[in-house]
Amino acid sequence: MVCLILNNWANQILVAALVTVMIIVLILTFEGESMKRISKVPKIYTDVLLVTTIIVNLIDNFANGVVVGIMMITLFLLTFKK
Repeated sequence: MVCLILNNWANQILVAALVTVMIIVLILTFEGESMKRISKVPKIYTDVLLVTTIIVNLIDNFANGVVVGIMMITLFLLTFKK
């Protein structure tokens, strides 16, 4: 009975914890030096990075932006790399 009543509340806590972990990982893994090297990497990787960032900001959903980025790079590697 208690589980049924507190189900929505418990789900919100789990989602908030997941978002917190994702933000901490983002902060801890970001390197400012990577922005200086962006001109040295292949253009497709830069395009994937920019599209993923734009999608995350437009739709406000980190997971969907990452999925689009993964699909883009997968299609590129399957199409152009042999």
